Amino acid sequence: MYKLLTLDLDGTTLDSQKKIPPETIEALKKLRSMKVEAAIASGRGVAELIDYREMTDEIRFAILLSGALVYNCQELKPVAYRAIDPKLQREIIQAGIDENAMVQLLTTGKSICRQIDIDHMDDFAMGIYHSMYERVCERCENFFDVVDKYSDEICKINIYHRSIKSCDVTQARLKKFPLEVVRAEELGLEMNSLGISKAVGLRDLCEHLKIDLSEVISIGDAYNDLELLKIVGRSVAMGNAEDQVKKIADEITLTNDENGVLATIRKYFGGDL
Repeated sequence: MYKLLTLDLDGTTLDSQKKIPPETIEALKKLRSMKVEAAIASGRGVAELIDYREMTDEIRFAILLSGALVYNCQELKPVAYRAIDPKLQREIIQAGIDENAMVQLLTTGKSICRQIDIDHMDDFAMGIYHSMYERVCERCENFFDVVDKYSDEICKINIYHRSIKSCDVTQARLKKFPLEVVRAEELGLEMNSLGISKAVGLRDLCEHLKIDLSEVISIGDAYNDLELLKIVGRSVAMGNAEDQVKKIADEITLTNDENGVLATIRKYFGGDL
């Protein structure tokens, strides 16, 4: 019945230690042999998938940057993407700088930060990601130089703050601009072009694959999964999902530390997976 399975990463496919259970990888291999497409649907960018090669080796596509980018993991190239207006890129960056926050620019292939921020990720409640950022991020000194070079490819900007109050200030400041602004992590904001969501990326992918939305089953846990979960044939919330996600989902599975993803795959695609 279902031809496409989409999987959020953080809080869903990844356990609390940011690892993918090997049983999940084996199930994805079997899905591929059954001609069932599987796709990541994440707020992460291409560079941030480097630690999950075992997963991207088993799937063809990823909906990334909260839906602003659909990426072919086998051919290593974008299928579709939507950049933020360069003027708004500058407004977002300046808002982060004024709050002494950590700014991250995400392009169709790069994750770009300042080294000084990576060195102090605990200050932004992002310490669990420190090792990954050290390995995958391209460093810059001046974000506006990056805009001059990559403005056509910058699809998402994240700002991680030192306090909830600081995060509130940035969110209020950016509210006047035509942007999607989503609270993420403990002290973070994620910015995309207005109208962008994982649902937009899913529609792009379904059009590319010629698959109807009714033939899609999706699993997620967070607010940025809501729009996608509302439009698919079967929506599944993780046991650790936000209450609002659980409320709109067709069903609730186990938590990410109990491998709710594997339980769902087995339920809908075969108990021996």
